[in-house]
Amino acid sequence: MDDISKALALEVKKEIADRYFGFRKQIENDTSAYLAKIAETALNLENNVGFDLIRIYSLLQGDHLINEFIRLTGFESKFFFDSYVNNSPTIRKRVFASRSIRGFTGKRRFKNLFYDTYEELYTNIHEFHETMDELTEEYEVIEEQIKIFYRKNDICMIMQFFRSFDNLSFGKLDLSTQEECSVQSGDLEKKLRIVPPPPAVELLPDIPIIPQLHTIKPELEGLINKAFDCQQNSDPKCF
Repeated sequence: MDDISKALALEVKKEIADRYFGFRKQIENDTSAYLAKIAETALNLENNVGFDLIRIYSLLQGDHLINEFIRLTGFESKFFFDSYVNNSPTIRKRVFASRSIRGFTGKRRFKNLFYDTYEELYTNIHEFHETMDELTEEYEVIEEQIKIFYRKNDICMIMQFFRSFDNLSFGKLDLSTQEECSVQSGDLEKKLRIVPPPPAVELLPDIPIIPQLHTIKPELEGLINKAFDCQQNSDPKCF
C-alpha cells in the first residue's frame, strides 16, 4: 500500500510539474517570438521608411525645405536624418540606384521621383502601423497569459501540496511548516518570476501616419520646385 501511495504521489507531482513548466514554456516561446518580431520590424522600418525618408531628404537638400516637409507631414523630428548622408553625391546615387525614373524633362523626372517616393513612404508607414497593432495585441496576450499563469500556479500551494505527499498526509500543515513553506516559496517565486517583455511602443519609434499625397500635393510641389531650382545637376538622370 505504501508503494502504491508513493507511486501515486510521484505521478501527481509529475503531472503538476509538467503542467506548470509546459504553460511557462509556452509563455517563454511566445515572448521570444514577440521580441524577434520587434527586431524584424525595426530592421524593416530602417530598410523601408528609413530609406524613403533619406531619399526625400536627399531630393530636398536644404534644411529649410526639409523642415517644411517635416511640418507638412506631421513628423515630430527628422527621423533617419544625417547631414553627411543627405549631402553625399555617392550615397545619393546609391539610394536612387533602384528607383524608376520617368518623365520627359529633368524637372518632371525630379517631381515624379519625389511623388513616387512619397507614395512608397505612405504605404510603408501604414504597413508599420499595422505591424505595431499586431505587436500590441501579441503583447496584451502575453500579459494575460502571465496573469492566468500566476492565478493557476500558486508556488506556495504547489509546495504545500508536494510536502503533503512527502509526509503521506493530506491534512493541514502546522503553522511552523506553513511559515517555512511561505519563505521557501517566496524565494523560489523570485527565481522563477516571469517578467513580461516591454511593450512595442517602448522599443520602436512613434512614426506618425502622413497625409495622402493628393491632400498636400500643392504644398509639396512648391517645395519640389524650390529644391530643383536650388540644385545643380538636379535631373535624376545625373544622380
